[in-house]
Amino acid sequence: MSEKFWRVILPGVILLVGVGIALGLMLIRPGETNVPKVEPIPVVDVVQVRPHVGTVNIEADGVVVPYREFQVAAEVEGKVVFKADLCRAGFFVPPKSLLFRIDPTDYQLQEQRLEQEVRQASNALEELKVEIANIQDLLRVAQQDYELEKRSFARQEELHRNRIISDADYEQASRSLLKAENALVTLQNQLRTAQARKESLEAVLERVRTQLAEVKVRLARTEIYSPADVETVVIRDSVEVGDYVRAGTILAVLEDVSRAEVRVNLRRDQFSWIWAIKAGQSSQDPPKDPAAAYRLPALPVTVTHELEGAKFAWEGFLWRYEGLGLNEATRTVPCRILVENRGKSKPQIMPDSWRVPAGPPILMRGMFVSVQIHVPQVVPMLRIPEETLQPGNWVWRFEPTEHPQDLKPSQSEIDQREPQGTTQTVGTSPAGAGSSAASHLAATSSGQPVLISQGASKGSIGRVCRVQVQPVANVRIPRLVYAEGGIERVIDGKTLRFENGQLVQGSAEGGSPQLLWSSPIFLQTAEGLVPIDGVRYQVLEGVVHEMSPTGPVPLPDVIIQLPPEAPLGVQLLRELIVPARPGYLEAGDFIVITPLVANDGTLVQTRGEP
Repeated sequence: MSEKFWRVILPGVILLVGVGIALGLMLIRPGETNVPKVEPIPVVDVVQVRPHVGTVNIEADGVVVPYREFQVAAEVEGKVVFKADLCRAGFFVPPKSLLFRIDPTDYQLQEQRLEQEVRQASNALEELKVEIANIQDLLRVAQQDYELEKRSFARQEELHRNRIISDADYEQASRSLLKAENALVTLQNQLRTAQARKESLEAVLERVRTQLAEVKVRLARTEIYSPADVETVVIRDSVEVGDYVRAGTILAVLEDVSRAEVRVNLRRDQFSWIWAIKAGQSSQDPPKDPAAAYRLPALPVTVTHELEGAKFAWEGFLWRYEGLGLNEATRTVPCRILVENRGKSKPQIMPDSWRVPAGPPILMRGMFVSVQIHVPQVVPMLRIPEETLQPGNWVWRFEPTEHPQDLKPSQSEIDQREPQGTTQTVGTSPAGAGSSAASHLAATSSGQPVLISQGASKGSIGRVCRVQVQPVANVRIPRLVYAEGGIERVIDGKTLRFENGQLVQGSAEGGSPQLLWSSPIFLQTAEGLVPIDGVRYQVLEGVVHEMSPTGPVPLPDVIIQLPPEAPLGVQLLRELIVPARPGYLEAGDFIVITPLVANDGTLVQTRGEP
């Protein structure tokens, strides 16, 4: 049974093994074991990190709100008999202008009646004063009479003791003394009574005068005026002539037009820089006032409003918190910006504006505006192109290498690749046999992949590493370009430049420059409109510069007046402002601007020398 089994099964097993070997040999490509796997080195563009000079502009959106609102209310009741023509919504109201008058008839009659009562009480008081004076005169005479009677009685009493006069004469002397004393006491009582009456009349007179003053105040309150120290505009008027109002009824609402506030909500990461400024001030001079903890540093702020392609700006400063604490819904910090001169704006025309509309006369309530809070640097800041930022707020930093052994793949790259056979030959660049790219090869005896460069230009070889950054603000840099045939070229100040107020293109052979645009291009400055003449003002790398003895001074925020027919335009470069990280990212480092899928330590080649 066992021999029969092997005679049947063994030939089948041998057949299956042979078929498997044949299939394996067919799948193996000729020479595959002798050719290493070729891995191209990515070619990338790098830019140099530049230091940021000046303040950091924290940007946010806000809405204009009134600085002060006055609710003009009736202080007395009555019928409205007068309403000023300017007391209408939207009208300007000068300080201390009469707005309303409430019927004063009742208060005028009360004033007349009380004035009569005051005169009557005053007359009665004067009569009483005369009476008191008379009593005082009589009292003085009675006092003298009493003194005489008293001395006469003393003599009569001495004579009576000596039995010189009779008892009848002594009794007569006693009666005379009593009469004089009685007259004196009577006058004293009358004087006290008159003085009490005088005090009562004075109290009555004072009460009537108080009532009169109260009526006069009410009479004055029948006329309602605007605030005496500020110019206002009527926001709402609620009553008309003939309406009956009670004390406390709101007649109109006025807004202070001398100042305005902007309500903004800042993210906590934005506000942390403001807190850092405040913390630095507190460390230098510890505040003794407990209210200092609730104040904000008065940082300068630029408020801009965009209208039909044009921008208008106002200057203000960071003023105060709006309440205290975070907004529970948005988790932002609400605060207020104060604009002290809301009526003075400076236009900031956008470069792509094809018309210049008239701007708003004042910073009006309800406007949606953009604010830039100019925060001084508390740590060194850097500028990087916006396109270098990767999702998750990090960038690729390029680290050049100078040693050949550094060109070997990193351990992470080796672990991710499948081992091959022993390397014997070297492949060519994917760019083709005729490519002029330099080949940087790393052939290993263990059969690891070979790395070669990619691209048509030589550059530095190095590795990339991931560096975390914290974007604080962004900067938009306008660059002036010349458009021709659908192609935009940056006016670099060399090939394309301004000469004598005209845009020309230099000749490579050194000949006469070619005229591209003959009309002058004007800049809006504090001196007025001045042309880009190529002498005082020139465009270098697309940015307007003012030429000074110490060198060109960039003017990135200058307003350029571009004629609609001019073949010129403006490109906006966006850069991010990030804090420097010593040892990780500093000014002068190179970062990758080309989209790149890589890991820490991946080899890359720059397109040209960085």
